[in-house]
Amino acid sequence: MHDAVSPDMIRKLLGLSLWTAVMLVLCACGRPEISKTSSRPATQVTGKESPEPRIDSVLASRAGKGITDQELLAQEALEARLDRDAQVSNAIESAKRQILAQAYIERTVISASQPSPEQISRFYEDNPALFKSRRIYRVRELVVAAAPERFGALREAVARAKDLAEVVLWLDSRKLSFEAAASARPAEQIPMNVLHRLFEMHDGQMTVFPTPHGASVVRLEQTAEAPLSEKQAGPLIARYLLNSKRLELAQAEVTKLRERAQIAKDRIAPVRPASAVQTAARTQTPVAGPDVAQSTTEFAKLR
Repeated sequence: MHDAVSPDMIRKLLGLSLWTAVMLVLCACGRPEISKTSSRPATQVTGKESPEPRIDSVLASRAGKGITDQELLAQEALEARLDRDAQVSNAIESAKRQILAQAYIERTVISASQPSPEQISRFYEDNPALFKSRRIYRVRELVVAAAPERFGALREAVARAKDLAEVVLWLDSRKLSFEAAASARPAEQIPMNVLHRLFEMHDGQMTVFPTPHGASVVRLEQTAEAPLSEKQAGPLIARYLLNSKRLELAQAEVTKLRERAQIAKDRIAPVRPASAVQTAARTQTPVAGPDVAQSTTEFAKLR
């Protein structure tokens, strides 16, 4: 039995992420911000922040003593025959498949060539919202829970409204539940389909995006220019284009493997026991005639 390998799984194995790459470069370059946000690596406990304990970090801190704590624990698990536990065994097999799949894909895509300077420049020019005209967007949002058939009416209401307050009144009058939110995000943290729309909007404009569970009403409050030069963006574009090529190679390889597996599956015809009628038909001498079968195959057609 062959597990289906989806494009999403391939992307995970290849680590394809333009947005992550952009963010890494921005950390080195610096950028203007509309509003500052703080990272929160610690867990809140009774209103105070405390470091989040992690078993793996404790084990890692004790490594390097010849035999690590992890090895000792693994040995004890084997002696206790935990590897024969169904849940543990399934987890081991799953991890094994993941490692083997990743190793195979990495070997498959190693032939991908580096993008040329011309390809990098073209990608830079074709995506101004990410680079040359990159911005930071501060928005207010209403996340609405509604059935798909209500989307048209909501879009018309937003088109008529002067601000989000009028949209809220309309939602309340229709007894539609929603949640309000505000955020400031750079272009690379916004999905491309949303970014293209925001890039064309002016401050104060509103729009509606469909979501899996309803819709999102977005008002663009303010934008701040934060462009990236081609020199700054070049390394991350090259990385993205290379990973895109690797993704194509991986998908082509998976398609080939699926076709090969399907051919092998088709060659193995199911063997079913013959019925008494079919057995009798094979043992009798066939007699030519308009309604007489010459073989078991023809006999089946006459039944």
